[in-house]
Amino acid sequence: MNATHTDTAVVIGNSGGGGLAIDLTLSFPERVSALVLIAPSLSGYDYSDWPTAVAEDEQDSLMVAAGEAGDLELVNRLEARYWLDGVEQHEGRVSGEPRDLFTDMNGRALRASPIGESSERPPAWPMLSRIEVPVLVVAGEFDLPGIRQQCRETAMALSMSELVDITESAHCPSLDQPDLLSEAVLNFVGQLRR
Repeated sequence: MNATHTDTAVVIGNSGGGGLAIDLTLSFPERVSALVLIAPSLSGYDYSDWPTAVAEDEQDSLMVAAGEAGDLELVNRLEARYWLDGVEQHEGRVSGEPRDLFTDMNGRALRASPIGESSERPPAWPMLSRIEVPVLVVAGEFDLPGIRQQCRETAMALSMSELVDITESAHCPSLDQPDLLSEAVLNFVGQLRR
């Protein structure tokens, strides 16, 4: 079956969802008209030169210790600082409803029963040049240094891409800077229609 314009979509993914959006586009390019990749994780990316901040290493150690102790409430709190506040920002930078939503969703994921082994994903990083649709790559100003580097390299590896930084946002701009993220996405989609 040949896909028509109405059979395609602008696919948006954050973090692991960004990696899945890339995988979808590589597997079914005829179904995707454009991509919005918010701090995407990529299979096949070389993490050997991953830059880290001191605060990131410290937070990693705290999360491992809390996990080994089985303290899921503490793990959830630490992960909120890591992903929502930004590991180099003060805990509680993002508060109110966005923080409640993050800790509720993340807490459910932490308490969920294992669902089995995940399937092996083919490495997407070396195949990025095959993506022939417009791509908006979004990086949060307060996200991990390695993720910000990966966003820059991803944008450079794609043939039709634009990189946008969301100020005062960490890994989840849909929660801490939804207006800025919406503006960036709407501007990008608006350009597609011209």
